[in-house]
Amino acid sequence: MRNATDLTSNELKDLAIPANVCLLPVAGLEDLGPHLAMGLRIAEALALSGMIATEIEFRMPETNCVLLPVLPLAIDSAVGFGLFSRPHVLRDAVFDHLDRFRKLGFSKFLVISTTLGAKQLTALDEACTKLSRFRKNVHAVSVGSAWVSEGIAAQNPFLYSPDQQGGDVDTAVALCLNEEGVRASYKSLGPIPKESRKGGAPWLKPRAYWGDPSQADARKGAEHLKGRVDTVVPMLLRVLSSGEGARYFRTLYRLNPLNWSFFFAYMIALAFGLSMLMMVIWSFKDFYE
Repeated sequence: MRNATDLTSNELKDLAIPANVCLLPVAGLEDLGPHLAMGLRIAEALALSGMIATEIEFRMPETNCVLLPVLPLAIDSAVGFGLFSRPHVLRDAVFDHLDRFRKLGFSKFLVISTTLGAKQLTALDEACTKLSRFRKNVHAVSVGSAWVSEGIAAQNPFLYSPDQQGGDVDTAVALCLNEEGVRASYKSLGPIPKESRKGGAPWLKPRAYWGDPSQADARKGAEHLKGRVDTVVPMLLRVLSSGEGARYFRTLYRLNPLNWSFFFAYMIALAFGLSMLMMVIWSFKDFYE
């Protein structure tokens, strides 16, 4: 795997051939509790990008992977504090990034997000679909969509509701990636059930973590990362080799209009159109009277 930030412009242009693959990590800062750094999702996205690129290059020796700089944007989260963007900002940023590299000569793109909110995955899905649909011979998929099962998305299509947030899995991943970055207090944190986040006004966010961070260990984190890679690599190989199978990376969240990037803009346009129609109707009514 080649890192785009380490390449000269000429070296990048030499790699810009249809057989090669661009990987774009997407994640934002997020509150994951008093024991985890806010940049864990970014570190996780980078780690998964590297692991996926290694598998692709091993199984497709003629392919070189190019890692693009992290796009530090996220839309929604399961917690109250984080640096979040508007849906259309993320969608357009991803589209513009990939389209620019398409113009250099790349045609295969993998967007890897570890922020798995409903609006996040929908915006990435929209960007990849738009690029694949309106740019000839381009294949772009949102890999993170394959990590949220249809059952989970159907169970709660409005709000991202993971089983644990900052709990044993997230803490284990952090220990695997950078043990020194995990605060020692994680060993003494008590378990908080997922149900504790429920109740109260629907717009209120729960506490920063739920789960049991004290049960984490680096081995579990490594297994979790490998499991995610093993889940998507066979499907990615099919997309990259034949262009088929992109439907496996379409999130079910997109079926909920409230998750669309321009949903409120559509509503404003609809309201404006209806008001103009009513004005025309009343004008004709007054004219004939």
